[in-house]
Amino acid sequence: MADHYEINKFLGCFKKCVTEKGLTLIQRPKNIETITKLGLTLLDIRKEILKLDYTDYISGPKPDRDFPGEVWEFGKLIELEDIYIKLKLKTGSKPVCLSFHLFERAAKYPFKKKGESK
Repeated sequence: MADHYEINKFLGCFKKCVTEKGLTLIQRPKNIETITKLGLTLLDIRKEILKLDYTDYISGPKPDRDFPGEVWEFGKLIELEDIYIKLKLKTGSKPVCLSFHLFERAAKYPFKKKGESK
């Protein structure tokens, strides 16, 4: 598990890259279904990602199971739904949002205070 300094460092780099290069959202069926259900645009998703902070952290960095590199996992309440967000920075290309969909299981937020909303 990362500490809040490491999480803030990752989020700072990720957000800077999003601002400079844009964001790639992987077009997985779960992602598309959630985005459609909530009526979100890529701009909405980008805004929500730019609002993430260390209290939204779930886990990471973890090795990406499909490609070289590391992924970070976050969760956020959006439109009254708990959304699972998996992010990856790739050297030399746009930052990637691998997952942006409804949670499939309960998540633990190590930096949220008891009673604080997700």
